[in-house]
Amino acid sequence: MESTTVAPIPAAQYIRMSTEHQNYSIEFQSLVNAAYARERGAEIVRTYTDAGISGVRIDKREGLKQLLADILGGQAGFSVVLVYDVSRWGRFQDPDEAAHYEFICKAAGVRVEYCAEAFDNDGSLTATLVKHVKRAMAAEFSRELADRIFKTKRRLGLSGFWMGGNPGFGLRRCPVAVDGKRGPILEIGEQNAIRGRRMVVVAGPEEEVKTVRRIFRLFVSKQLSPNAIARLLNADGTPGYNRRKWTAHGIRQVLKDERYAGVQVVGRERQFLGQSERRPEDEWLRVPDANPAIVSPRLFKAAHRRRLSRRYPQYTDAELLDGLRAVLADKGRLSFQIISADPRTASPDAYKRRFGSLTAAYDRVGFVLSPEHQRLNAYLTPVRFAPLRRRISRCPLSNEELLSRLRAIREREGRLTIELISVTPGLPGMRTLIARFGSTARIYELVGHTPSAHQLLYLGRPKTGKNASN
Repeated sequence: MESTTVAPIPAAQYIRMSTEHQNYSIEFQSLVNAAYARERGAEIVRTYTDAGISGVRIDKREGLKQLLADILGGQAGFSVVLVYDVSRWGRFQDPDEAAHYEFICKAAGVRVEYCAEAFDNDGSLTATLVKHVKRAMAAEFSRELADRIFKTKRRLGLSGFWMGGNPGFGLRRCPVAVDGKRGPILEIGEQNAIRGRRMVVVAGPEEEVKTVRRIFRLFVSKQLSPNAIARLLNADGTPGYNRRKWTAHGIRQVLKDERYAGVQVVGRERQFLGQSERRPEDEWLRVPDANPAIVSPRLFKAAHRRRLSRRYPQYTDAELLDGLRAVLADKGRLSFQIISADPRTASPDAYKRRFGSLTAAYDRVGFVLSPEHQRLNAYLTPVRFAPLRRRISRCPLSNEELLSRLRAIREREGRLTIELISVTPGLPGMRTLIARFGSTARIYELVGHTPSAHQLLYLGRPKTGKNASN
């Protein structure tokens, strides 16, 4: 009589761990799953892994999403999914979400088994109750852990320790041992190799420190705009963060960062259950002397006041108009240049955005433009704007020369943005380039630049290809 050999049951395993330091490592889960498969006459034919991924949400868990896609698409090739325990399947805040994904598998003919649990996932009343309780406990564990992490980071931040990544241009991280002894300063992108050490922020290379001080002086003493400062630094060949070109956004980030004055802000954001939550400013805590100051508190406050004066939403209509009236009483007239130079007024753009135009703001304070200025304003109407646009587009460079310089930016920086174009010496402004080539999208097309997802949204085009599915 011939003996019959029973074919093993084809099985897949799903493995997840949140951090590489977790007790439930990938290797440990694999060993337990393999032993369970041998006892049940199964053979693991495929492995789905989410390494270093939180189980709170599914959006970043590519392994689990691929598992569900294969099962729903009929390409599974297995009838069982082995998971170490209920928490590895997920710590979803709604236990019904974990049950939903398990039901998807069950409806497609693939059952889920938990190898390290004390119950069999056989659909019995006991198994259902215990499984639901464990799912609720897994969700509660994540909530409690997130709350403990937030409080710990807050406490360490108030003690002067740095809890983030690279602190920014002109600043570096330095590990500190328990006894207070400092280690070597970490450069941008370097990681702390020794566990248990905290981080403090220290001053970076002297060249970067000098550049930071120069930015504040140009902004406060010379009254230059962030865009003008970026152009000046790029013309001088002064590198920015991580050796990149300076942009107006980068300049603004430097001017508003309180760490340059030695102050660390704690509690600005809260990472909770995979989501970043911006906290109200009245809940922020400031730690003075948390790191060495690169600029004096007096200079930083002067830059802060000027930044606020350039931000029109900070003022009411009455405050904006009171500043204009005071300048009109002293000067006897108003103009774009007078408003820009006087510290009692906001920027001219602030008045344009708030009241529609400078002329409308002038009417509010009783100032009448001269006949010459009135004729100029009449010329700048929508009907007469087309001839003006043609005048703006006049540029000594040919189309090919402009495109060649734009391609050079793309090759050098690996990207092409409006800010990079605006701060690069030797190029006209975007208004001139658009007048020459028709649109920003057309410029990108001629240069051979593929817009990013963010740029596509800005250009008003629908996402296509891979970005469309994300």
